[in-house]
Amino acid sequence: MESDAAAPDLSISILTWNTRACLKACLDSIRRHTHEIRYEIIVVDNGSTDGAFEMLKQEYPGVRAIRHEENLGFTAGNNVALRAARGRYILLLNSDTVVREGCLDLWIRLMEGDPAVGVSAPKMFYPDGRLYLSIHPRFPDPLCCLSERSILTELCPRSGWVEHFRRRYFYTAESDYASDRDIAWGIGAALMLRRAAVEATGLLDVGFFAFFEEIDYCLRARAAGWRLRYYHQPEVIHISAGSLRQDYDRITHIWHASRFYFYRKHFSAPAMFALKALTATGIVIRLIKLLFRIRWVSTAGSEWRGTFKTYVRILLMSVLYPLFGPRGKSKS
Repeated sequence: MESDAAAPDLSISILTWNTRACLKACLDSIRRHTHEIRYEIIVVDNGSTDGAFEMLKQEYPGVRAIRHEENLGFTAGNNVALRAARGRYILLLNSDTVVREGCLDLWIRLMEGDPAVGVSAPKMFYPDGRLYLSIHPRFPDPLCCLSERSILTELCPRSGWVEHFRRRYFYTAESDYASDRDIAWGIGAALMLRRAAVEATGLLDVGFFAFFEEIDYCLRARAAGWRLRYYHQPEVIHISAGSLRQDYDRITHIWHASRFYFYRKHFSAPAMFALKALTATGIVIRLIKLLFRIRWVSTAGSEWRGTFKTYVRILLMSVLYPLFGPRGKSKS
């Protein structure tokens, strides 16, 4: 990752897995709304079958396209781009995003003015204009899990307790997003990395196939002495889970496996036990709900049975991890 005088200001890493339409909109927004900085785009195709790689070659000859025959996952795919990147800054950007006018120009100027910031996140919106909750005041802990796929969220999803623990984990008010602030972490859909921070922190940990890898990376960057910052003026639209919706059951299993790996890597045995207990009890409640749908709801077809099997696997992983389920091997 050595730089030189001809290096661009920004390297943009984009992964695609059967998201051709989203990828095209993302690339067009970068080209249309970026005017001041010099940038390169590196697209890693994780085994797409929708013609995305061929589209890149035909319609975007200036893009550096790297193709793999299989889906490497978010971390390994982005690491390919991180190794190839030449820019002073590196942007991890989902293919299901669109950057707004001047976003990248302004974002680079802000990073230039904050030399102690190693990682930063922009303001994000859904396509309909609603604010996308994307920044966090602290890293996950067992209490945070009470707001995210636990027995509490299954039994009392609208309770004040769920909202209390959610506010502990998320910035949830629009006023929280109205000005720049230091953060614990931002989501990996749009995350700017300073090259010096990458050199100090290393690559993404491929123990995470997807999910939690950006939390892990932000935690490691902070441990290396870098500040993490949210900027409210650069704006990104996030369509959200453009590729992940293609296989809900598999992705749900991966999400839980990544959460277990994150806790095993960063927390004590008691914290890991608390996570496993909260997850297992929540999954039991969800399995009971699914059984009711399969038995009594006429619209519950084979897709529900597939989901039921997925949650049985997650329950086993909750009880037996790390003996059952992916344990991950850190290569960061």
